Amino acid sequence: MIHLLFVAVFGFAPLAAAPQVATSPSPTPATGASDQSRALELLVRAREDPAVQRAEAEFEQVLRSAMQQLDPDVTAREARAHTLRAEAAAAEEAGDAHKRNLLAQEAAELRRYFTDLSRRAAQEPAVSAAKQRHEDAMMARMIELDPEAPALIERVRGALAR
Repeated sequence: MIHLLFVAVFGFAPLAAAPQVATSPSPTPATGASDQSRALELLVRAREDPAVQRAEAEFEQVLRSAMQQLDPDVTAREARAHTLRAEAAAAEEAGDAHKRNLLAQEAAELRRYFTDLSRRAAQEPAVSAAKQRHEDAMMARMIELDPEAPALIERVRGALAR
């Protein structure tokens, strides 16, 4: 669900800066499901806007650069995260539960690594500024699409916080 409703509407997570390692989706609360659907639709439509795409690309570039400065091995770990998916699918197809479990553990370690690294990178002033520009572009476009977007976002945040 578009990166868990854009991490509960801009609580953030790197969008493409860190690879997505196979995870199972979190269940969404039944309360506010209609609001969540509307918010998801707005997020998807807003991300189609060229200005939002430029701001997102800038944010991802600045975040990736900060992550590389913090850990030059990030590229190798990204590559490993990408190969894990294929290996996990092959293990699943072969019915190799032991290998699948080992790969799941490795995937969990990589998720923790990327979460920690992106949190540390997000503390850099350039990353914070690029993130804010992206959030501002998203919200501006969402408001253009639906003037009720700010209230909708607050309801979704409240429903997800429960």
